[in-house]
Amino acid sequence: MSRFFAPLILSLLANSCEKDIVVDLDKGSSEVALSPLTYNGPTSLQLDAPFFTNKPQMIFGSKWGYVIPLDNGTFLTNAEIFNPTDFSWTVDNGSPDNGTWGVSLKKLSDGKIFLTSGTQGYSIYNQNQNSPSWSASNPLLTNRRYAKLELLPNNNLFIMGGKTALNADLNSTEIYNSQTGNLSAGPALTYGGESFETIALNNGKILIAGAYGPTYAPIKTSQLYDYLTNTISATGDFNVARAYSRMIKLDDGKILATAGDSDNAEGITETCELYDQATGQWTLTGSLTKGRTYGALGKLRDGRVLVTAGYDKADFSTLLNSVEIYNPQTGTWTTSVATLNKARTDFPLFMELPNGDVVIAGGHNNTEGSVVVEVGTNFTEELTLSSSGGDGSYTYTLQSGPGKISGNKYFVGVAGIANIKVTDGAGSSTTFSITVLAHP
Repeated sequence: MSRFFAPLILSLLANSCEKDIVVDLDKGSSEVALSPLTYNGPTSLQLDAPFFTNKPQMIFGSKWGYVIPLDNGTFLTNAEIFNPTDFSWTVDNGSPDNGTWGVSLKKLSDGKIFLTSGTQGYSIYNQNQNSPSWSASNPLLTNRRYAKLELLPNNNLFIMGGKTALNADLNSTEIYNSQTGNLSAGPALTYGGESFETIALNNGKILIAGAYGPTYAPIKTSQLYDYLTNTISATGDFNVARAYSRMIKLDDGKILATAGDSDNAEGITETCELYDQATGQWTLTGSLTKGRTYGALGKLRDGRVLVTAGYDKADFSTLLNSVEIYNPQTGTWTTSVATLNKARTDFPLFMELPNGDVVIAGGHNNTEGSVVVEVGTNFTEELTLSSSGGDGSYTYTLQSGPGKISGNKYFVGVAGIANIKVTDGAGSSTTFSITVLAHP
């Protein structure tokens, strides 16, 4: 066989599920028989109805707070550690601030946790030590509550807005150098305070969207912070003015902005929008059934988005316990049969556990800070994919239908038929279907 034709023959035969050709240009060629590539895992799955149950309560609670997953599987708030194996909460005695209002947390690239507080400046939690601990408190250029924190591609931290200890709005920003520990001033925001929302984009820029304007009317303004030039520039604005909107990045890279406080005529809005990173524009997507603000927001394992709690559109005193789920494939929201046992507001904590369970904790019950903790189960189901034959190296991709694949795990939360493709290392492939049935 000539060297000229060997690559062509190899290419043709590599697409066959029956056999492959191994070509050695020095020793000629030999046939190696491979068994057909097949899928032999489950092809049907039944979804159970989701529900919430109460769990051991928090100690301090958390209002307007954040929670960070630690490397050992536990979760850190500003003053407590949550262990999902037994749903226990323990006081982190070394925490510089056990106040439950406006403490912000962000994980740095080295795994350390950066905390900002209106009275204590900032502290750093080192989880990599034999005995994890907090550093002493250090002043920011301007100490701030309710700060927005985003990690930059150069591993520095961008610190935005918030309020002073005396509740004055801040439009200043600052940059924490994670290598040197130094702080430097960043560009001023057009609108400050704590009512805007931020998210890091794929290109490293920070999207800053919505807020209350000078007269405390919600605005449509969206901007981008560029760490390379240390500047803030305009990008596409919201279609609907909103403050205290919640944003989350979808699996396809688009940014979903949900509800929030809108203009004076509409009040709290049901509308939601998608930001396209490629075009820099917002477009309206499906609306919530219940307009809400100050709620909890998080992403499920199958790529859908869950929102719950918050203030109802009716007023800023009626609390919600309903749960709605956004399907990015259809651009629509559906109301879940599962509801919280205790309604709450003021940004309760959202945690998704490795098994897909959803934990909602803390918040405010209109009288005092809530310490109630609930776990929601059956929001997603997991199916292990299995194949044989081929060269034994398998990659699974979702061709159509609901759900999400990660490795050899198929996560799904809605009924339907999913078409899945399995491919081996030699390029041989076959497709199969999995039918997901809703619980009767």
